[in-house]
Order: sequence, then C-alpha cells, then structure tokens
Amino acid sequence: MKNLRLIGIELAEEGKYNEAIIMLKKAYDYGDFPALNDIGVIFEKNEEYEKAFECYIECTEKGIPVSFYNVGNLYEKGYGVKQDYKKAFEYYLESAKRKYCNAFDKISTFYNEGIYVEKNDKKAFKMALKGTKYETKYVFDPACNNSVGYYYQKGVGVKMNLKKSLKYYEKAAKLGSALGMYNTGLIYTYKPSSEKKINIGINYLIKAGKNKFYDAYGALANLYLEGKVVPKDIGLAEYWVNKGLENRSWGSLLTYTKMCLNGENLSKEIKLDVAEHAIALYIARSDEDYTYYLKQYNLLKEEYRNVIDWDDIELNAESYLNKDRKVC
Repeated sequence: MKNLRLIGIELAEEGKYNEAIIMLKKAYDYGDFPALNDIGVIFEKNEEYEKAFECYIECTEKGIPVSFYNVGNLYEKGYGVKQDYKKAFEYYLESAKRKYCNAFDKISTFYNEGIYVEKNDKKAFKMALKGTKYETKYVFDPACNNSVGYYYQKGVGVKMNLKKSLKYYEKAAKLGSALGMYNTGLIYTYKPSSEKKINIGINYLIKAGKNKFYDAYGALANLYLEGKVVPKDIGLAEYWVNKGLENRSWGSLLTYTKMCLNGENLSKEIKLDVAEHAIALYIARSDEDYTYYLKQYNLLKEEYRNVIDWDDIELNAESYLNKDRKVC
C-alpha cells in the first residue's frame, strides 16, 4: 500500500491540490514531517508565498534539508517575505550542511555573481563540484553537474576543458536533468568529429525537448537551418521550430526570426510576423534568465534595422505575445 505522503504528491501532480493537502496533512500528523514541505511547495506553486514560508520554516525546525533551501529561495526572490540576500545565503548554507545538493549550486551562484558575498569564481566552482557528490535521480532538477559543466565549458574558476564539461553535462542528463540533456546535445553537435556524435547530440536534444526543455527544439531547427553539421533541410528546420513555438520557446522564437529574416522577397505580412516573434525576445529583457536572447534581439535589430520598424514594434510589444505563431 502506498504511504499517505506519496499519495498526496501524486494528487498534487494531477493538479488536485485540495485533496493533496488533506492527504499530506494526514501524513504529517502520522509523523512524516517532510509532507509539510510538500504542502509548502503546493502553496508556492499557487503563489501563496506567505503560507509556503510558514510551512518551510516549521520544517526547518525539524531539520529537513530541502526546507532550508526553500526558505532561502523565498528570501532570495522576496516572495512572501522581504528580499534579504544575507538570510538567503545563510539558509542555503544550512541546507548545504545537511547535504542538500541544490543548495551547493545556489551558494555557487552567489559566489559566481557576487550576490551578498564577494565574487569568487574559484569558490563558485568548488561549491558546485562539492554538490555533485550529493546529486541523485531522486532530486528535482539536479543543478550542480550542469553548473560544473558550464564552468569547465567557459573556463570560469577552472581551466577550460570541453571534455570534462561534456562529462558533467552527461552526468546531469543521466540524472534526469532536461537542461543537462540540452547542454549535452549542444556539445555533441558543436564541431562533431563523426556522424555518430552528431546523432548522439540530436537524440539528446530531442530528449530534452520531450522533457519540456523546449529551447532544444530551437537548437534542432538551427542545426538544419545552418546546414553546417547536418545537411541543410528547411523542412526539418520548420518542423522543429514549430514544435518549439507551440510551447513558447524563446530559443525557437530566435531561430524562427532568423529563418524569416534570411528569406528572400519578404512580404509586408511576413515582416510583421517576424517582428511579432522578435518582440518576444525584446520583452524577455525583463527576465534575468534571458539576457542571452536580449543580446540576440539587439543584434537582429542592428542587422535588419532597414527591414523592420523596430520603434513601432517596441511600442506595441505586449500585444504581440498573444498570437499563435507558425513558421512563415
């Protein structure tokens, strides 16, 4: 017979939140204390941050590692509490002391970006590397292996080493990380030495997309659009970019925009459609996770400044996001 907490988690995954909370409260009353953290997750998902905070804080009194992380995350973002990087960092440290892997990645990020603490890339690398020891397939979205892969790829806090970068990205992928699958796919398709490696990379990108990392579809479309490592195939490029657009992928929006802007004899309608897609990249300027796409948007503006009235586009930005998009 399944335990009460597991039943509650499954109900939450089905979107039956009220039933899930009832079941999880019963589990908690029977001494399964992490069930209260699960209730907090439900509240957080529904943007009831103050209630989530109360659940997490009570769980920290029980010494639950992930709850220290969750409290730190709320302090970092300022959800349900006043934003406080010092408290966020302290809670991440407490979570890491209890060997919760993603806490190491948060601490790594603080050092890498100089948040609250002095920027120190070597410490950032070391913290992420230490966290990889505690990552398992049972942890939601394990982050440390991806971060170590990134640090090796970019030479941040450690000497650049693409072979080691791939090693850690693949470890992340095997642990179920969609980002790890995406990064592994990109590495395998970057100047590949054999057709076998190309196919491995493509399969990783497809798997990443199936696991809801939809920018992987944009990457696949770009491969067939450019025709550098696989034969150029506009049909396949259109297929993959549409898969991404169906799921509002920023990477796919970027690839779609390039596809249209590089077309011949652009009609007024296509220019407008292209602009509508490009503006999604423009709006992403407000999201710190999409600074890359903002940079790409600005490059597009510069390259095609005589093709599209960008000032008009930006004035009407919000309305552009509400339309269905298909490849032109």
